[in-house]
Amino acid sequence: MRQPVERFAAGAAVFWEGEPAKHTFEVIEGTLRALRILGDGRRVIMGFLRPGDLLGVPLKDDYLYTVQAVTPAELRRVPRRRLENESARAPYLREQLFSRLCDEMAAAQDQMVFLSRRSADEKVAGFLLMMARG
Repeated sequence: MRQPVERFAAGAAVFWEGEPAKHTFEVIEGTLRALRILGDGRRVIMGFLRPGDLLGVPLKDDYLYTVQAVTPAELRRVPRRRLENESARAPYLREQLFSRLCDEMAAAQDQMVFLSRRSADEKVAGFLLMMARG
């Protein structure tokens, strides 16, 4: 299921929270951030996405968060309907997708625990270590 690679400049939004979830993306290169924008305009960063990560997997009809490129990024865009059709025809693809989603959910839970129990200095240090590990 190969699709062309799209490039996003640092700071560019891949999609916005609340937009119709028409595509799923695979990060090929770069770093992106997933965030929610609160009613008062503050941003809450939910996590960072790196090569190999999936984003925008349509669990609902609309995207649940915003994704922006932190660095120049390359992503592969797959239309939602194509992903659904391919996974319905190929059980191994459905299993791979489910496995990746479970891994990402576990990583998100680890990130929430990490952020909830750390000082600001510890959060920054943890982020820098994560980025250094690649």
